[in-house]
Amino acid sequence: MKKLQQIIKIASNISVIKKGILTSAIVGTILNLINQGNLVFSSQMEDLSVIKMCVTYLTPFIVSIYSTTTALLRKDLLLLTEN
Repeated sequence: MKKLQQIIKIASNISVIKKGILTSAIVGTILNLINQGNLVFSSQMEDLSVIKMCVTYLTPFIVSIYSTTTALLRKDLLLLTEN
């Protein structure tokens, strides 16, 4: 239970969330342009898939939160084993 609390504490840290949002904005925009750019640039906005767009932004956000949390947990673990 203690480890789960530590994971939640790290993942909900404001700097981790800000990094996730920034990553999501950059990567999500690039991926959306790759996946649906032809519809945007040809003015076929009615054919855009809102669900695909949302998932495309959500995926890098989740990956960023996960990888940052994992890295910080490993760093804490390394610090504990060194002492």
